[in-house]
Amino acid sequence: MEWGAATAKEIADKGAKLVLAARRESRVKELQAELSDIGSEVKYKVTDVASK
Repeated sequence: MEWGAATAKEIADKGAKLVLAARRESRVKELQAELSDIGSEVKYKVTDVASK
């Protein structure tokens, strides 16, 4: 598991609302579904924050 996903799951387990950002929509949508299934409110944005 990627460190960002692991961190999001840990925070979601504590009841936080989350906004996720990732380059790959398929992966962030999958994570959103996982977190929503455990009761977390999650939104996401596809973005790339890498330097060019």
